Amino acid sequence: MPDTRFGHRPPAPRPAHNDGMTVPLKFSGASKNLTFDELEKFVHAARRAGVVGKQPVTAVVSTTGKLKQLQVLLDEE
Repeated sequence: MPDTRFGHRPPAPRPAHNDGMTVPLKFSGASKNLTFDELEKFVHAARRAGVVGKQPVTAVVSTTGKLKQLQVLLDEE
């Protein structure tokens, strides 16, 4: 699976077929915890990939309450 941390590789283009499956768009902080700038980049990348405003976001949170990873599911269309 390609590295999707910021500054590495952009999200892959969505496939042109629809077989009812979803693919995750995941982002992790470059230094373990997400920064505010990285959060902004995640939102922009998700919007470019077609994520709508009501799509749930899954987060991995550290024991100190910091965001470690974010994920949204993209419908393959």
